[in-house]
Amino acid sequence: MRMEHWRALFSARLSRSLATLLLALLVAGCGATSTASRPTPTPQNTPTSTATAIPTATATAIPTATPTPRPTATPRPTPRPTATPRPTPRPTATPSTACIPAPGVQPVSSVAFGSIATSKREVSLTFDSDGGSAGNAASYLDTLGAHDLRVTWFLTGYFARANPSLVLRMLRAGDDIGNHTLDHPDLVSPPHSDSYICTELTQANSIIAGITGRTTRPYFRPPYGSYNTQVRTLAAKLGYRTILWSIDPRDWDSANTAADIERSVLDSSNLRPGAIILMHVNSAHEAEALPVIIEGLEARGYAIVPLSQLMQG
Repeated sequence: MRMEHWRALFSARLSRSLATLLLALLVAGCGATSTASRPTPTPQNTPTSTATAIPTATATAIPTATPTPRPTATPRPTPRPTATPRPTPRPTATPSTACIPAPGVQPVSSVAFGSIATSKREVSLTFDSDGGSAGNAASYLDTLGAHDLRVTWFLTGYFARANPSLVLRMLRAGDDIGNHTLDHPDLVSPPHSDSYICTELTQANSIIAGITGRTTRPYFRPPYGSYNTQVRTLAAKLGYRTILWSIDPRDWDSANTAADIERSVLDSSNLRPGAIILMHVNSAHEAEALPVIIEGLEARGYAIVPLSQLMQG
């Protein structure tokens, strides 16, 4: 009995041990199969004990980028300082030699005279030539010589060249000889250059002085009485006084008779001391009127004198 009991107890224990062992083997086999077919995932960034450790990189400071400089031009040598140049004046025309006064000639007043201020009862007769024609010059010289009078002549260069004997006769009579240009142009219209105007005076003077041996300075009368600031300024620079007139009997107009000319002088409101009376070599009726005019002036108490005396005051 007792034996049967121990045999049953041993079988029960053996059965439990075998069951336990079998269960352990089954559990172990399942775990191995599972591990071999599907590896256990390793957590990210977590190294396993078997992984080789990645060396930790030592932090290196990133150098600050230095901007690349722009290429610079090779400096040129500094030039030596130079003086600041003065502004260049605008070029001016070289004055014509015709407008350069002759040696020793001094400029005179550029005022134009129509009459002369004087306390003396004196007047001047002046005679203009307007070309090369002798006109009434010889007749006038005869009349003036008969009255022992001296006057003033304004001659062109052309007249003097064509009539040198008459010019010498005027000189011997003691008359004044003034400048009336070379060939009697209007010096204002059309406008002329300085050189043109000066040449008209200098050439006339050259011709007349070549005959008389004397200059025509200081008396100049512009043809037609046409003048402006340019004309009288240039004349003054060359030593000439610009002489006009205060009485014009218009003897150059052939329509005016000898009687008309006489009245225009003797009855003029401008007949007073210092009057300058204009007459012309080429007048149709002046030769007839001249003796009457001379006598009429003297009857009124006037002395007839040349400009050189009248301008002395």
